[in-house]
Amino acid sequence: SHFFIFFFFVVVVVMSSSSIAMSLGMSSSLSSRSSLSSRPCIRASRRQQIHAAVSAQASSKQQQGTVRPTPPVNPRDGSAHEFQFLVANANFMLNDVQNESMAEQLRERVRYYGEMEYAVDFALVCEPEWLEKNVPADQLAKLGRPAVALVSTEKDWMVFMRLRLDRVISGSFNATWEEATKGDSEKIPDFPPQKWIAPYSPYAKGWWEKFLPENVN
Repeated sequence: SHFFIFFFFVVVVVMSSSSIAMSLGMSSSLSSRSSLSSRPCIRASRRQQIHAAVSAQASSKQQQGTVRPTPPVNPRDGSAHEFQFLVANANFMLNDVQNESMAEQLRERVRYYGEMEYAVDFALVCEPEWLEKNVPADQLAKLGRPAVALVSTEKDWMVFMRLRLDRVISGSFNATWEEATKGDSEKIPDFPPQKWIAPYSPYAKGWWEKFLPENVN
C-alpha cells in the first residue's frame, strides 16, 4: 500500500509541474506576441518624430533663406558717419599691373549692391581734402602724389580691401559723404602706356571713372 501511495504522489507532482510549465509557456508566448504587436506602433511613432524633425529643419532653413541681411548704412543721408580710408599714390591705385584686381573688386561690389538694392557707400577720391588732417606727417611724406583714396563706411569690407591692396595707408575719420568724397578728380594723371605681359588684355584706361564721387549712384 505504501508503494501505491508513493506512486500516486509522484504522478500528482509530475502533472502539477507540467501544468505550471504549460501555464508559464502560454504567458511567455502571449507576452512575446504583445511585444511584437507593439513594435510597429513604436516604429511608426519614431518615423513620425524623424519626419517632424526633418520638416522643422527644412522650414527653418527656408525661413533663413528668405531673410535679407541687414543693409549697410547709407552714408549719403546728410549726417556724419565713420569712414574708413585706404590711400596710396594714383599710379599704384589705378594703373599698377600688380594691382589689377582693384577694378574687379569695385565692379563686383557695385553689382552686389545693385542686386540687393543698397546705396553704394564707397568711392575713389583723388587728392582728398582731408588727407593732411588724417594721415600722420611721416607717412604723408612717403606718399607719392597725386594720391587716390578709397573711402567707405563698410569697415569689414575695407579690412578685406586693405589685405588685398597691401601697400596702402589706412585710417578712419568722421565726416559727411560730401566731406569724405571732396577732392579733385582732374588731378588723376594721364598714365603712359605700360609693358603688359599677361596673356589677357588689361582693363581699359579710365575704368576708375565710374567710381569717382561725381559718378557714384
